[in-house]
Amino acid sequence: MTRAIKGALLSGLVYPGIGQMALKHHLRGLAFLLAATLGMVAAVVQATRMAFGILENLDLSRGAVGLEQIFQASHQAVAEASSGRFKIAIALMLLAWIISTVDAYLLGRRMDRATTHPS
Repeated sequence: MTRAIKGALLSGLVYPGIGQMALKHHLRGLAFLLAATLGMVAAVVQATRMAFGILENLDLSRGAVGLEQIFQASHQAVAEASSGRFKIAIALMLLAWIISTVDAYLLGRRMDRATTHPS
């Protein structure tokens, strides 16, 4: 397997930055790793806030909660939540993933060329 394919598969299928790490470009890999992780943490925090908002909007004092009540509470929580932050967090994570995969492939391809055609 070429380094280009190995780097792209590791960054694309395992986690952003892992391909760069495997290709011995640790700082580059760390940058992608941190960007994707920050995006993921921000998305999880926002989703958790929305979940707590749903729980706050439910009236649990009457016993069993109906599906309609859950739907209304979730709709209200999503409307109140800052969905812009959630979209930005997801976009950051996906962007880091895509750019990391392409970068690892190009980095590996450059390394493959250097070993097959030494100057």
